[in-house]
Amino acid sequence: MSRTPRRVIEALCVSHRTIVRWPVAGDYRLLAQSCTDCDAIGREIQDEQGLWLRLLRDLTTEQVEHQASTHEAAHAVVGIFTGHPLEVIAIAENGGGEGDREPGGFVTWGPWELPLADHLAMVWAGQFAGLRWLRERGEDSRANQIDVLFGAFGDAREADEMTAKYAGPKDLGFSLSARLVDRLWGDIQELADRLVVERRIDGADVMTMLV
Repeated sequence: MSRTPRRVIEALCVSHRTIVRWPVAGDYRLLAQSCTDCDAIGREIQDEQGLWLRLLRDLTTEQVEHQASTHEAAHAVVGIFTGHPLEVIAIAENGGGEGDREPGGFVTWGPWELPLADHLAMVWAGQFAGLRWLRERGEDSRANQIDVLFGAFGDAREADEMTAKYAGPKDLGFSLSARLVDRLWGDIQELADRLVVERRIDGADVMTMLV
């Protein structure tokens, strides 16, 4: 049976369409558990197999890959700038999501002891870079912006867990991250361009590139 993918924005209530970060520490199912309006909308538009959310539907596969690479490159570059020891950066062969167009990837770090604000600046960097990537290419529709925020729900979860654990404000590192992404944008884009081609880069190679 053919299925119809939905945009994340279609499954959000009016108030959640104005978000500047994914509002819960989890995916859409967790949001629906906490918001009765979103839950009702999601149930209304789902098919017999449930709700299928497809990210960045109006972008090409190549654009989605570069957007995903930019997200991970921002984590890496901002992380290195704030003192994180990068081990590896990579993007998944199929983007990491449902189907062959969903964005995805990862960075891994060695042991670190840093101020929480610096760590969270790294965590939020992927989201800010993704939004700037859309803006610079004239693809920053609200639907695409929401997709980028949703795609960073794992980062939002980490930020919420860290601020809860150390009793910090929920927006800790948020504005610092935005400033660092703008300041380091050239390096982020250079690394993203490499990552699209190489798929996986060791941290030492990234450090050499940034020197």
